[in-house]
Amino acid sequence: MMRIWKLAGLTLCVAVIGSANGYPLQLPADSVDAVRILKFEVDGKKVDGRFKLLLYIGKDVITAKVQGKRILLPSRVKEQANVGVRFICRKYDLFFDQVAVSSFKVDWIIGVDHRPFKHEYVEPEAVDQLRLLYYISFVPKDGDGTRLVVKVFK
Repeated sequence: MMRIWKLAGLTLCVAVIGSANGYPLQLPADSVDAVRILKFEVDGKKVDGRFKLLLYIGKDVITAKVQGKRILLPSRVKEQANVGVRFICRKYDLFFDQVAVSSFKVDWIIGVDHRPFKHEYVEPEAVDQLRLLYYISFVPKDGDGTRLVVKVFK
């Protein structure tokens, strides 16, 4: 009897530790995949805090389930070519109109850039017209990544 309790306690500890590290033990039935948000940064500095991710599929708005830094994706995402993504954290409400579904297979870094803008994000002649820009960097396990940049003009 004592062995059963020890085994049950050990199993519970493994489950709690696994969940606390952001790794789900089992994805919900309506989720087929997950994307990991590596960090949210503003002007190159990491910003901590809770965030919310909304997915826009046709006329439907779906609040994605967040577990740690992992976003569980509904199975409907795989059926699309592109989806709209809204990332909300603190005072930032960032909308990305057309995110390719293939981008959900890699890790993400989401960021905001204020003046002075990084030269890699903006052409010198457009600097005076911009208020801010925000982006998703798609980080593959190997090779070079890509970036989706949204420019907000004055």
